[in-house]
Amino acid sequence: MSIDPVTVDLGSLSALRAAFRAAPEPTLEDLVGEHAAEFIGPAWLRAAAPLGLRILGMPGWCGKRFDPDTGEGVLNGANRARAGQVGAVVDSIPIRARVAPSRMDGRPALVVTYPADARFPWPGVVDELRPFGPDALLGMTFWIPPAPPVVTPFLLRRLG
Repeated sequence: MSIDPVTVDLGSLSALRAAFRAAPEPTLEDLVGEHAAEFIGPAWLRAAAPLGLRILGMPGWCGKRFDPDTGEGVLNGANRARAGQVGAVVDSIPIRARVAPSRMDGRPALVVTYPADARFPWPGVVDELRPFGPDALLGMTFWIPPAPPVVTPFLLRRLG
């Protein structure tokens, strides 16, 4: 089953969960490059997300960057954040991605993890991504405890 991203209610958590479950299986190549982030979900969540990320040590989060696969089936990259008064985009917390079973439904997803030495709570956080139309990835952040209902949705749109 596939989903038309144009018809998905980006303000509904249940619609976003259904879209994630219906999304096609990803490949590592879907994630290589720079991606701009967009907060989605209910208005209260979109409003709270930037403050929540600031409190958790990732102020100004605006996307992710992934380098090409080195042949190990793992991508290395970094979260991207706006820094300073000029808003230059810089690398923030490092991340790694691989294709693995999703916590939500067991189907393949791009699973993004954070290093063990990152500031709490990042070592226990997992982002999962699947294709969402021709130029985007639908992401679900699984917080602690890692339970499927406890997810924060976001979109990544390929730059360039």
